[in-house]
Amino acid sequence: MIKEKFYVAFSTLFNEDDSLNVGRTIQHVKYLNQHEIKSILLSGKQYSFSNNEKFELINAFDHKNQLSENFELIFGISNIRQKYGKELDKFI
Repeated sequence: MIKEKFYVAFSTLFNEDDSLNVGRTIQHVKYLNQHEIKSILLSGKQYSFSNNEKFELINAFDHKNQLSENFELIFGISNIRQKYGKELDKFI
């Protein structure tokens, strides 16, 4: 359930080879949170991420979470194939 009245759409960061840059993405989300942003929608090329990249990003937030207690991270499960979206939905 979305708690905030608005959220900042934030595009994930990529490496030169088009792979997801998890470290820089987390670093930037933390920066925004430190500057009083309370809700972020991770967007960008979500439909083109592999589920492994999405799992990696979710796990990284779980293990490196230094965000404020009331911070809201909205993460879409869009995918090219519905079955992959369902896999991600179960993981979340």
